[in-house]
Amino acid sequence: MRLGRARSLALLACGVAVPLLAACGDADAVGGRTGIEILGDTRGAVRAAHSYHLVYDQTDTTGTTTRFDLSIAGPGSVSGNLTLSGARLDIVVTAGQAYVHGRDFFEKTAGASAAGLIGDQWVLLTPAQAAQFTGVLDLFSDTHKLADCLLGASKHGALTTATVTYNGQAVAEVKDAGDVAGDAPAVLDVAAGTPAYPLRLQTLGPRKPGGAGAPDVCKPPSPSPAPGPSANATATSATQRADAVFDRWDQAITVTPPPNPLDLGKLGG
Repeated sequence: MRLGRARSLALLACGVAVPLLAACGDADAVGGRTGIEILGDTRGAVRAAHSYHLVYDQTDTTGTTTRFDLSIAGPGSVSGNLTLSGARLDIVVTAGQAYVHGRDFFEKTAGASAAGLIGDQWVLLTPAQAAQFTGVLDLFSDTHKLADCLLGASKHGALTTATVTYNGQAVAEVKDAGDVAGDAPAVLDVAAGTPAYPLRLQTLGPRKPGGAGAPDVCKPPSPSPAPGPSANATATSATQRADAVFDRWDQAITVTPPPNPLDLGKLGG
């Protein structure tokens, strides 16, 4: 099980009730399945889904904290925000265009001059910037890629299963010991019954050295949403701990563009 590495300018990677098809109390959510079988069921459920909501918190080995709060309405249709070390960037991607908003984030990543130019306005990114931006978000809006990244690793550590209680419901829990090269200790909570939607995926420590590392699908290019050079870009660092919480699987989610954005393609002639 994997949670992708976050970068200072990347959108890598919930709190509302999840439509669980689960029994309460001491019901058996595992149903005699092995850990591998539960992971396979979950991967299939994610690949078949169209929409969902994700809150992702990460701390890397440098102590940098990152949070994503994203609502996915379908491929190429995303709204939400990224918070990097306390600086927040609001995000809307829809109909092939990308919009961002967040003066503090622009100041942190592109400097005070760019932040002063943009102010508190929503910004419509240029086609080139939007292509980079949506390339990163595609990992989330394309549920096939999401499933392959989170659940498609060819190697796992020792897996154990149990029925536990999550938000008052019996769910299947799979623990990965993270005891093989390239793997990290992790815990996955999965809705009982079908579809076997993931509810929470936690990375509990750094990845064990060696092995193949993250699959290519987990390594999208890093975007530069702010105009001009990225003043404070930092090198990629490893995940120390991460927590991804999912809900609203296949529920109706609407993404609309912000009104009257500043068009970077027209700025300065």
